[in-house]
Amino acid sequence: MTISVIIPTFNNASNIKDLIHDLFASRHPAICDLIVVDGGSTDQTVTLACESGARALRSPIKGRSAQMNYGAALAQGDIFLFLHPEVRIYKGYVDDILQLMLHADLGCFRFKYQTGKIIPKIGAWLGRISAIFSNSVRQSLFIRRNVFEQLGGFNNDNPILEDYEFIQRGRAYFRFKVIKRPIIASSKKFDEHSYIKVQFVNLIVLLMYKTGFPQQKIIQFYKRRLHR
Repeated sequence: MTISVIIPTFNNASNIKDLIHDLFASRHPAICDLIVVDGGSTDQTVTLACESGARALRSPIKGRSAQMNYGAALAQGDIFLFLHPEVRIYKGYVDDILQLMLHADLGCFRFKYQTGKIIPKIGAWLGRISAIFSNSVRQSLFIRRNVFEQLGGFNNDNPILEDYEFIQRGRAYFRFKVIKRPIIASSKKFDEHSYIKVQFVNLIVLLMYKTGFPQQKIIQFYKRRLHR
């Protein structure tokens, strides 16, 4: 089995080189392409991605769903690995994915925050109870190409919680598993907001989504509360 890595980006110049370096460090023959799909960055994200050895593309439509779908349409691998641009990943990630996918159709890595603060660490640990209720699928998602195609890809009409909606569809019909070894997630949002506030806003956003609020209202609420 071969793996295509797909990274949706938007102004991630401060992170993208480190992640690409991590991904290439494995030198594993199963990695057949590494695609960065940019959503209109105004910094050096695309330039740095190219210089680091990735195939960097400009998505015709801005938004994580559209960018990930665009990358998947051009990818060559049997498995798609979608990664958040601010994560760091360990050297043996390829073998772990290939081993898990012998018994799964899609899945994600556990994660831990790059912080010394105790509460986010506890939150990441509690997220192990169920990856679907944590932020795990936001940080990483790997899936068989044929399963991704059967599910119709990500919903471009969902500019927020696109990963949650996709996994809900996937888990209903296919085998979902989690790799226990964690990747490292950025904790920069906790430099501006408390962990409790971030998780409270995330909970309200999820409730708004599940009760049918329009996507734009959900986005406005999220940005207003977390100033993003």
